[in-house]
Amino acid sequence: MGKCNRNEVKCIRNGGKFETQLIFHNLCLEYCRRESRIWPKKRRRKYASSPRGIKPHLTTCHMHFVQGQPWLIKVACVVIPWSKRAAHTPSLNMMRAPFALSALLLLSAMLPSLMYSVRDRGKTTEFLAQIVLFFYALACVLSALLTEASMRDYACLYAQLMLMHLYASCFVALQRDATLALYPQAFKGVYLCGVCAVFATYGAYTPHVSLQVMHTLGALFSAELIGLGVLLVSSVMRGVANMYEEGLACYA
Repeated sequence: MGKCNRNEVKCIRNGGKFETQLIFHNLCLEYCRRESRIWPKKRRRKYASSPRGIKPHLTTCHMHFVQGQPWLIKVACVVIPWSKRAAHTPSLNMMRAPFALSALLLLSAMLPSLMYSVRDRGKTTEFLAQIVLFFYALACVLSALLTEASMRDYACLYAQLMLMHLYASCFVALQRDATLALYPQAFKGVYLCGVCAVFATYGAYTPHVSLQVMHTLGALFSAELIGLGVLLVSSVMRGVANMYEEGLACYA
């Protein structure tokens, strides 16, 4: 089949007037007829392995917050409070300002992608929903730590590691796929600045800790465990949404 060229026209003189006739018109019609016969076979082969004919990208969930941070950063976050000599109990006011600024920063990063159109609304919504779930779980963990007298000294360390994990994961996610959110280059710089700010702020606020084994291991792996929980909840939400979509498709 020949190649269609939109610039090729055939001019026919008819009664002193020129009429244009596109040569590629019949070729395009033939091409569309052939594609209409081929496309359903390709579609069946592509979606044959997915359950109930659902598209593969609707059944997989992206693991944005499961990958851990470099161990050098984690060890530095633990060694800094251990090397301090002054011991004090962190108060709620010491943690309120960095936590509130982090919430405002994440909200400002999410608003453009929520209000305006993006390339793939499904992936963007999943990414933003996982950010909200992770931040909510982080707030619940910090609230539980501040209510326990034996764990209150580790609250700043937990907050530091989890917030740094959140910002670093958002940075890596935008580095891998720039279509997840609007203005990816700008917000990658914002997330990188957030990692540095959290490291410096909570590094100064964190009191001396004795580095008990269980408490230290909990602080080191708390962010990854929250990431796994967020992935599980996001996968359940995606499965329920797919079942709801399939149920409505039966009545369409």
